[in-house]
Amino acid sequence: MFRDADSKCTGTYTSVLTRLELKSNINLEAVLICLCHPTSDRDVDAIIDDGARTVQEIGQRCGAGTGCGACLEDLRDRLVAKGANGCPRDCAGDLVSVRSRP
Repeated sequence: MFRDADSKCTGTYTSVLTRLELKSNINLEAVLICLCHPTSDRDVDAIIDDGARTVQEIGQRCGAGTGCGACLEDLRDRLVAKGANGCPRDCAGDLVSVRSRP
């Protein structure tokens, strides 16, 4: 239970946030990480939880990281944050950013 400014007990975070008018400031929506292959942060987290350990494995499962390459750093950061990969630079040889092509 939480107490709001009027010392009334409330049962949920939502009611407290609504009373404090903070609900609109909190993003409860999924955030797109890869725009080339629309993949949200929640999708990537689920793929990592399901066993993906490299950017290449994430790319094989959903396509993220196989387009322009702008999301590669985010994918690596998520892998490291979830303890799935100790190496921050794990891009496989067959995953080449379009930007790096001649």
